[in-house]
Amino acid sequence: MKAGSTPKQGRYIARTTSDRGDIIAAQRLRARCFGLTKDADEFDDLSLHVLIEEASSGDVVCCFRLLLLRGADLPQSYSAQYYELSALQSYDGLMMELGRFCICPDRQDPDILRLAWATLTDLVDQQDVQLLFGWRRRDTWMPLRSCAPVIWRPNAGCRVSRHRMCSGLPPSCARRRTSRKPCKECRRCSEPI
Repeated sequence: MKAGSTPKQGRYIARTTSDRGDIIAAQRLRARCFGLTKDADEFDDLSLHVLIEEASSGDVVCCFRLLLLRGADLPQSYSAQYYELSALQSYDGLMMELGRFCICPDRQDPDILRLAWATLTDLVDQQDVQLLFGWRRRDTWMPLRSCAPVIWRPNAGCRVSRHRMCSGLPPSCARRRTSRKPCKECRRCSEPI
């Protein structure tokens, strides 16, 4: 997005922000969408936030956050908590991590998603981002696929977080049955579960 520009789609506007009040509004929407009482972490202060708002009311109907990274910065990304990403650390281009994307559940207008993707595209182009990546919960309905080259694909990552994610699954779920408790010594493991 060019400085001073406010992209619009239908009755919605998009804007970037790092304002504390805007971040709190985004956190409230995220908590609602993700079924949590609160959704805030240290990455909120490091990230650029994008808000999609209804122009007439100012209601936040969509939000996501972006974190610009170089390969050496990758261990400080949100995704690095869950995946072993060392194969990407030698990547020379600028990377952008997309996170906490959500749309208000009672809004069904496709213009919201159109504007969000258009805004993301503008930001990627303006920053000359060469690689866009993100993380999603494994218990969502979409199958997990990676279109990354094999050498960049994340390893199994941290069993601590994977075990935590599988613990809410029904006992009949194959992923739950194969989960193991984390190693107490290193708490990190690339062994598949």
